[in-house]
Amino acid sequence: MDTTNAPLTSINRNTASMICNEALAVLNKHFAGRNVQFTRTSGTYNGTSVNVKFTATVQKTISGERVKNDEEKQYDILRRRYPQLPEIGRQFTSGNECYRVIGASLRSPKYPIKCVTSNNKHYKFAVDLVVLCSK
Repeated sequence: MDTTNAPLTSINRNTASMICNEALAVLNKHFAGRNVQFTRTSGTYNGTSVNVKFTATVQKTISGERVKNDEEKQYDILRRRYPQLPEIGRQFTSGNECYRVIGASLRSPKYPIKCVTSNNKHYKFAVDLVVLCSK
């Protein structure tokens, strides 16, 4: 019996996560050319409903060039110190997961580099690990 298109009778954690990820993908695809990036900030679910909060970030541009946010500016400072670090937006693999560099926080000396996975989970990494994995 095929249940892939059967109506839902309840919502579990996996179904809630799948709904949130699909909604996020649709929002980002729809607003892709408009300098708007959506991220999932929080969410709750019970047996019959899902409540999700998304944050929309408008990326400012000056004369056609995107203005960098604070995390990107701090990553540029870190790259001056460690020129072997990959550029922002570049991907690297650690274990079985692929990560994309999105910025840095110089206030965390141990794990300053901020990355995101394809399913929008955020992680922090040490400089040495990113340099090693991005080669």
